[in-house]
Amino acid sequence: MIRVEWDIEEVVALVDLCFKKENNDISNEELDKELHVLSEVFNKRADLLNIVHDEKYRNYAGIRKQYYFRVLKAVSNGKKGSPSGVPRKIDYEVVNLYKTNRFIFNKLLEEFNRKYR
Repeated sequence: MIRVEWDIEEVVALVDLCFKKENNDISNEELDKELHVLSEVFNKRADLLNIVHDEKYRNYAGIRKQYYFRVLKAVSNGKKGSPSGVPRKIDYEVVNLYKTNRFIFNKLLEEFNRKYR
């Protein structure tokens, strides 16, 4: 398996999705569908950026795991998510950006969507 670190664009997309779910803007079924869509988008992005990857790269199961182990834990300040999950510094930074500078967060999200969706 080829390991590729998550970058800010990918984390912004996951944090946005997580806040939508936490704010009840989407259902569990919509979350599941969006995680599948993000898998496709992340793979398209990797191809466009010439990121070397294999068939496991940002697959649905991996993205779902990152959502529950890292992002949900960071968004909920440790109250939700997998008990064994450990958010990374970038997860907390993006959550903080969402909470303190929505303008920049939204610009990053808009740019991500424009380029890769």
